[in-house]
Amino acid sequence: MLSDDARKLLDSYPEACAVVDPSGHIVAVNRAWVEFCAANDGAPSSYIGSNYFGICEAATGDGVAMARPVAAGIRAVHAGTPEYRSEYPCHSPTERRWFELIARPYESDKIKYALVLHRNVTARRIIQDEIAAARASADEMAALVATSTDAIISFDLSGRILSWNRAATETYGYSPGEITGCSIEQLHPSDWPMTVGEYVDDIIAGDLVHFEMAGVTKSGVRKDIAVSAAPIRTADGEVVAISNIHRDITQDKRNAEHQRFITQELSHRTKNLLTVISAIERQTAAKATSIDEFHEQYSARISALLASHNLLVAADWEQVLFSDLARQQLEAFVGQGAHNVTIEGPAVRLNAELVQLVGMCFHELATNAAKYGVLRDTSGHLELRWRVADQNGGQELLIEWTESGLDLPPTEAKLTGFGHTVVTKLIMQFASADVEYRVSPSGVYWSVSLPSNLFEVGDELAD
Repeated sequence: MLSDDARKLLDSYPEACAVVDPSGHIVAVNRAWVEFCAANDGAPSSYIGSNYFGICEAATGDGVAMARPVAAGIRAVHAGTPEYRSEYPCHSPTERRWFELIARPYESDKIKYALVLHRNVTARRIIQDEIAAARASADEMAALVATSTDAIISFDLSGRILSWNRAATETYGYSPGEITGCSIEQLHPSDWPMTVGEYVDDIIAGDLVHFEMAGVTKSGVRKDIAVSAAPIRTADGEVVAISNIHRDITQDKRNAEHQRFITQELSHRTKNLLTVISAIERQTAAKATSIDEFHEQYSARISALLASHNLLVAADWEQVLFSDLARQQLEAFVGQGAHNVTIEGPAVRLNAELVQLVGMCFHELATNAAKYGVLRDTSGHLELRWRVADQNGGQELLIEWTESGLDLPPTEAKLTGFGHTVVTKLIMQFASADVEYRVSPSGVYWSVSLPSNLFEVGDELAD
């Protein structure tokens, strides 16, 4: 039993305390312990005389890992260890609580005990958890900023750059060491209409959240940038800096502009295509001697026109490889592995406006060759060759169609009507080109020289 002085001293502790003898029995508790038990539905019989070791060692479930070391720790204090400490949760139905258990040697009337003190550390633990959560959040934010594909930049209210992530380096070319401390205006072109002070005020006021600007890289390249901006505030709400997310939308804007061009071009070319189809229909009808002949010639010419059209669509209405155009137009007339046909020339790309007309020329020549010339049988040879030549102070593309080794009457083999108009007058007028077309008993020759503004030379030879 404890003396009155010992009990008074024990009651002076604000923390709940219990005195435990070497066998583990609780021999005394202080007023704070009694009050805590009363507030938490504990009865006197649940502590005075209870075996502290037995309670700890009887723990089950999640309590085992925390309770059993406590019994061992108190035993160690009885054996001479100066102190044992542990921390544990003790949540109630209405609040979350944590306590620190401290066991120290205690002697009364020459009898050695262990004084077990339970200190409420909930406030400290909550702060620790909040700090840990804040650190985790900060780590997550730092990782997000570091790995973001968008440039993330912060600067103070005077415009001095404070932080700069890897994506900002990739966007603008400056390393963090080069740009940190410099003005954010270094990223703006000289004609940027606003100073830092002007748009910082708008960002703080919430009037400038999402906007586009022109950015300038370290090497002087101008880029289109989409900006998301927000003020950075302290815990008491004071604005101390500005956060910017910069996304390079240069390619997006180019794509959008190209799409607008394609849409406009499609409308324009659709009208042109309908005009060409209408002209083909009129010219074919004017020269046809029967409905069947009209249908045959008209369908073939429209198919040839659409073949060229498909190449243009595949090339986004830009330049088309000349060899692709030639092979596609001759495909219906020349079988696989034909030994009497040669198609050869360098890698040259025709401008879009010329593709359909050149394709129609090949179709008319091939149709005539299938009726009267080389493509009717294998007795002769067809050569379709093209080359780039220096002429008249510039380059010209010379295209030559040669049918040789034939025996045919020129009057029958020569193109007439609409076909003749296409391979001579039409391409001559449209392309300002020099054209030669002649038919002899031994063959057919057609050539056209296109000026340099209608084609572009590639780096590799066409097969």
